[in-house]
Amino acid sequence: MTADDPPLIYWGRCRTGKRAFWTARHLVEPFSDRNITEYGWADTLDEAARQGHLAALRLASGHCSNIHVSHGIARDQLKAVNAAKRKTKLLSDSTESSPVEYLYGTYDSEDIRGHLVTEVRAFRITKRTKQRVYYIRRQHSDTDFQLGYVNRQELETEGHVHNYAAGGWWAADFHLHVEPPDVEQRNVAPAPDLKVLKQAMADAHPDRGGSSESFIRAREQYQRARARTKTTKE
Repeated sequence: MTADDPPLIYWGRCRTGKRAFWTARHLVEPFSDRNITEYGWADTLDEAARQGHLAALRLASGHCSNIHVSHGIARDQLKAVNAAKRKTKLLSDSTESSPVEYLYGTYDSEDIRGHLVTEVRAFRITKRTKQRVYYIRRQHSDTDFQLGYVNRQELETEGHVHNYAAGGWWAADFHLHVEPPDVEQRNVAPAPDLKVLKQAMADAHPDRGGSSESFIRAREQYQRARARTKTTKE
């Protein structure tokens, strides 16, 4: 797609419950924030098609354009809209008048001397249901964030819970606590267990269901720990 090409515009519609949903998109470049999207709801599929086509013409702004029908973009946009609504609801359920609560995890890193240092990280709780406790795993802005959840009964009974959906034992939210854990002893005398790290490296291998990224990180952890252990013995 070059600057000289006519604008590329798609529109489509799909059913959502008893109503219909339409989308029109000016595709500047794939997966770009520069793309312009309009969407809305209608009572019937025919009306949604009319609204989608009109929106496509608006996006063309009177210029000669390539306008195509793609109902798949309507389905994808509807999924994105519903996902954003669910996230907003989870956050809005935690009102400003309610006390802000957190879960706490730990993250291991190396200082400038190559020593293992453990820090405590806090994860804001957004909602509690009968089965789950939802929290913010990562947040880049008010609208760009990733949610996680853990088993509520186990968390409140034990005071901590392992979150195997976090992606690996090295993730800061892999082992979450109700209260900030005491990491002072771990920082004073780091003693990496090579057997545990070697097994974690083997478990992270793609042949065992892991990913290349997790295996590389686990391998680096093992190699650094092995090098430190060897240096200490010498």
